[in-house]
Amino acid sequence: MAIIAFLLIVGGTFHILGQGGIISYMLKKIVWRYREPVVHIAVLYHPVFYGAGGTGGQL
Repeated sequence: MAIIAFLLIVGGTFHILGQGGIISYMLKKIVWRYREPVVHIAVLYHPVFYGAGGTGGQL
């Protein structure tokens, strides 16, 4: 029950943030702040590949 409640709270939070336009605003601010191409690779793409590598390593 605790896990289901946690997932509902997290899902509700993301729903509220999405409906309010806060998520898109935050993403625009992050992209604007790190608009240099070298920083894009280091800051924005690294977590994607890091997460994919961690997921692939668990399989």
